[in-house]
Amino acid sequence: MDYKSLGDYYYSTEPIGHGSFSLIFKGYRIKDRKPVAVKKFTKYIDKKYVDSEINLMKDLDNNNILKLY
Repeated sequence: MDYKSLGDYYYSTEPIGHGSFSLIFKGYRIKDRKPVAVKKFTKYIDKKYVDSEINLMKDLDNNNILKLY
């Protein structure tokens, strides 16, 4: 399996999911191998929508929803 790096993280090149505007990859934080999901946008969307999603995900705290770091 191939991996790419992104800052303090690395992630698989095979997507584990997708949305209308993005692909999701399984990744890990380099320093402690904590599992993470990496979202890569595949289509251009307005920055205000990205900012809105970021702010929403930062505020969410639920075991069934991924935490944004």
